[in-house]
Amino acid sequence: MSVVMRNARAPFWGLFVLAVVFACSGRSLRTEHTDPDAGAPAGGTEDAGGRSGAGLGGASTAGISGTGGTGGIVVNGGSGGSGGTVGTGGTAGYAGFQADPDACASLHMDATRIFPHIFIAVDRSSAMADVWDDVSAALTDLLSRPELDGADVALRFFPDDEPVPSCDAATCNATACGGQLVGPARLSIAPVGEDPHEAAMIRELEAAEPTGEAAPLTAAFEGLVLAAASHAPVGDPQPTSALFVTAGVPSECDGELTEVARVAFEEHGVPVFIAVPEGVSPEVDLDAIAANAGTNEAIRFSRSADPLLGLMWLIGNAVTCEALVPTVEGRRIDVDRTIAYASIGGAESMALLRVSDVTECGMQLAWYFDNNEAPATMIWCPALCLALTSSYPVTFDAFYYCERGGLGGP
Repeated sequence: MSVVMRNARAPFWGLFVLAVVFACSGRSLRTEHTDPDAGAPAGGTEDAGGRSGAGLGGASTAGISGTGGTGGIVVNGGSGGSGGTVGTGGTAGYAGFQADPDACASLHMDATRIFPHIFIAVDRSSAMADVWDDVSAALTDLLSRPELDGADVALRFFPDDEPVPSCDAATCNATACGGQLVGPARLSIAPVGEDPHEAAMIRELEAAEPTGEAAPLTAAFEGLVLAAASHAPVGDPQPTSALFVTAGVPSECDGELTEVARVAFEEHGVPVFIAVPEGVSPEVDLDAIAANAGTNEAIRFSRSADPLLGLMWLIGNAVTCEALVPTVEGRRIDVDRTIAYASIGGAESMALLRVSDVTECGMQLAWYFDNNEAPATMIWCPALCLALTSSYPVTFDAFYYCERGGLGGP
C-alpha cells in the first residue's frame, strides 16, 4: 500500500517538500478495540506515533453529527494513549453519521518550504521598443513581491555585451549569452528597497533600454538553460527554473527554437517559462516553445507581475494537490467516513470540509474524491491547494474508515 504526492515542475515561489507517513492496518492504530457496531468505545486511542489530542470520538472536531464517545483517534501532538476530546455534534457535510474511531488507514504529511533558483533573461531587441516600459515595470513588480523572498535569482539581458561580449545576432554565441549580469544570489525578506540584491536587479532594469539590434533568440535561450542547469550543485534539493521574456522576433542566425527548447528540456530538465508582453507580434510560436520547455504555454503580461505569478502557479506548483487513497486488503474505504485535518502556517489543526466534486469547491478549504463510488484519489479544492502550498509550516492528516462488512459487507 502506498500514498503518493505527485511532484510537478518547480514554481517560482512557495515550493514545499512533503514528508508522507502512511499507516494502514485494521487494528494496529488502536491500543484497544471494541465492536464498531456498538458505538464509540469508552477508552481512548493511540496511533502509531503515540500522538493524542483532538479526538474524533465525537462530531464537533470533524463536522460529523452524533454524540460521540469519550475517546477518539488522535490528531494533534501530545502524550500518547489518553485519547481525544469528546465531540457533541457538528455540521460540515457529514450529517447523520455517528463517529467511529476505528480508522483502518491514515495519512500524515509535513511540509517545509524550500527556495528555488530562478534565472531571468530579458529581450531588449528593437522589437521590444514600444513595450519596454511595461516590461520593466512588470519585472520590477515581480522582484519586489514577497512570493520571491528567499529565492536565488539571476538576471541578464539580450542582446547585450555585458557581462560577456558576443551575445548578439551577429554571432549567436550561447556561451556568451549564459553569463549573468546580476547574481545569482538570494533575495532576502527585507522590506522593499532594503535588499541589496533586489535593488541591484531593479537598477539594471531601470537603466536598460532596447537596442536597435535583432534578438539572438536561440543563443539566449540555450545560454539561459545552460546557466540555470550548471548553477545548482549535484543533489541540490532547491529546484531550478528560468524565465525567458521576449517579443518572439528571431534574428537571421536563429535556429528552430521550438526544437531547441525540446532538446534543452530533455537534456537538462530545467523548465523555462516564456513571457511575452502584450502589444508585440511574435513571429515564432511561443506557446509551442513553452510546451516543449516544460511549461505548457506562454504567459501574456503588461505592467503587472500578476499574470507571471498566476500562470506560474497553475503550471509550476510543486504539489499537484492530490494523494492516492490507500487500499486495505479485504476491506473497502467508506467514502462517507473519511476525515481530513490541516494545520496551515502553524495554526491549530482544523477539520476540512468534504464536497462531492470540484464544482462545489468555491473558495472553501475543502477536498473531494475523484470517484465517490470507488475512490482512488483524494483531491484538494483550489483554495485548499493554494493554502497548503503557499503557507508554511503545514501538516495534513487524513483518516480513512473501512466499511464494516469488508468487500462483501453493507
